[in-house]
Amino acid sequence: MKLTIYAFMVVFLLHEFAHAVEKLPKDVQAIIERKKGCGHWAGESPYNEDRKKEINAALATLKCDAYEKDLKTINKKYHNMKEILKAVKSASEDG
Repeated sequence: MKLTIYAFMVVFLLHEFAHAVEKLPKDVQAIIERKKGCGHWAGESPYNEDRKKEINAALATLKCDAYEKDLKTINKKYHNMKEILKAVKSASEDG
């Protein structure tokens, strides 16, 4: 019974988080998704030359090298909107 309740709570929280992200401005949604993608690809192992090219292409497509600059722009744009800043900060800390 406790496991069922726990599972329900996890599903509910994930569902709520997904809807919360959808309510954010598009540029904020994009920087959050970009952070997730950059974190994923930066953690991948370049075990051969083809894989290394794939990883580098993904990092370039996501513009991971410019993420910090773009994050500062988002933070400046939404400096008076605490909920947006909180969501961006949370995503940055998670990724």
